[in-house]
Amino acid sequence: MLAAEIPDGYLVAFLSAGLPAVLLLMAWIVRELNRTSSRLDVMDLREQDRAKDVDDHEERLRALERRR
Repeated sequence: MLAAEIPDGYLVAFLSAGLPAVLLLMAWIVRELNRTSSRLDVMDLREQDRAKDVDDHEERLRALERRR
């Protein structure tokens, strides 16, 4: 099997362009995960508030039915 030798200039160029690209991609992924997580937190809080409102309305309806 023949061994191919890669000139050092190509390796330096590849690493100098590839490493920052990988780091930028990782930073973008972390930012998107953080943004998604914060949106999910807000949605969970809204869902809890709505569930509480529904429970309050149901309790009021039960109280009105008991008065009859």
